[in-house]
Amino acid sequence: MERAKGRRIIQVVSIVAGLVALGWTMRERMISIDAPREEEPPSFRVNNGAKGD
Repeated sequence: MERAKGRRIIQVVSIVAGLVALGWTMRERMISIDAPREEEPPSFRVNNGAKGD
């Protein structure tokens, strides 16, 4: 009887640990923090040596 109780506790703890691990791995996909992003630098146009516009 005592052995079955110990197995049950281990089973419950393992299920809870598995759910916590799943939540930990998925947290970045589910929780999106909008961090301030740097603006992209302006793109430069190159005339390839051509003179005049």
